[in-house]
Amino acid sequence: TFIQIGNGFFIPLFFASIGLNFTWDFLKENPLDTLALVVALVPVRLLVHFAVAKALKLKCSWEIASTTLARGSVDLAVLATFLYNGLISGALYSSAVAISLVMLLLYPVIARETYGLEKAETIEAPPILPVLVKYLLGRMRIRDVMEPPVRVDAELTAREALKILSEKGGEVALITDSEGKELGFATMRKLANNLEEKVKYLAEKPRHIVKQNDNLFLVLEEVPFAAQSYIPAVDEEGKVVGIVTQSTILKALTRGSTTGTGEESAAKRETEGV
Repeated sequence: TFIQIGNGFFIPLFFASIGLNFTWDFLKENPLDTLALVVALVPVRLLVHFAVAKALKLKCSWEIASTTLARGSVDLAVLATFLYNGLISGALYSSAVAISLVMLLLYPVIARETYGLEKAETIEAPPILPVLVKYLLGRMRIRDVMEPPVRVDAELTAREALKILSEKGGEVALITDSEGKELGFATMRKLANNLEEKVKYLAEKPRHIVKQNDNLFLVLEEVPFAAQSYIPAVDEEGKVVGIVTQSTILKALTRGSTTGTGEESAAKRETEGV
């Protein structure tokens, strides 16, 4: 949490430190004016971010919401425009900056207490990738690190699905009906916890998907907030063509190829009759 707060903290401090007239004069202003600004800013921001987190059913919503709020601090730049045009005073702008900083500190605590959820397991990735790594990974696309999806018929039991995943070396089952319609995904953990259940009742829609031509480093930066251990890759028509997990990325990087690894893997599986 503090990593995300630190990253977000930099944004308002940056704007305040480059000469946007941040002063402590707002402390001398009428307290009712400051209170009015707090009432105008805080509830609106909290309601918007909580509503989005709730609507998307984010398991680690307190992490995502705090990060979103931190990134949202760039709206101080908009207020700076009003400041430069004389539409608001320096004291009013400075009080908005101060309120944003306080919210960045309090928001994760409030959100976690409200949702009462622990952070979900996610693929670990550094919050900020070094420039050199970004350059190198920028040459790689999702299609280079994805593995072909393991399709499992919806009428099979979880026990049977686990056997198929084991045989094909997959980590996530793509559940499909008799017509080939994609119903959702089921991880090995979920299957193992519901061995006698039909997989059609275990299928879940992913909260985060990527396109096969997306840059790899962009996905790595978002993965810690995806609240899922896998990310489906889709083509231009929205059809699932691959699965990205921590292990598929490591396999691709170990192979040392920057093009076609995912496609080669798919071809290899087809050759082996998988």
